[in-house]
Amino acid sequence: MKKYFFIPIFLASAALAQSAVLDIGSEYRLRNVTLANPTYTSEAPIGSGQTIDQNYFTHRARVYIKGKFDPNIEVGTVIQALSIAGSTAPFINRYPKEDLTPFIENAYIRANEIYDLPINLTLGRQPYHWGTGLLISDDGLGFDAIRLDCGPFW
Repeated sequence: MKKYFFIPIFLASAALAQSAVLDIGSEYRLRNVTLANPTYTSEAPIGSGQTIDQNYFTHRARVYIKGKFDPNIEVGTVIQALSIAGSTAPFINRYPKEDLTPFIENAYIRANEIYDLPINLTLGRQPYHWGTGLLISDDGLGFDAIRLDCGPFW
């Protein structure tokens, strides 16, 4: 199974190599997380005078490839891997893999200004957050969607 994981990446990178603009990059983040009393309980166990604190490290590695074939056509993909070190608790099963196994965060194709109108169409797993992301956010997972953005026509 793992050897077949790289076939779509290879095909996408071969197609993106023909693009007019190609952007390839990577990112690695190591972060210490300290949560003092994350459950907001007074004590655990009651009467002990001790609160539950969580201290752990998170690792995130991302690789992205984005290409523009035409001034109006864009294809992009982001592959991400996450891990936790120093904690016995998982990420509450929010992410598909939490052991630095790569998964696809985003894979989309976008058509901008279709027929010279202010209409943009995005297909596939795409990043999305509304406003500051407090109510709606992809949280680094992407949403599978068809998105149509229309601007003012005057």
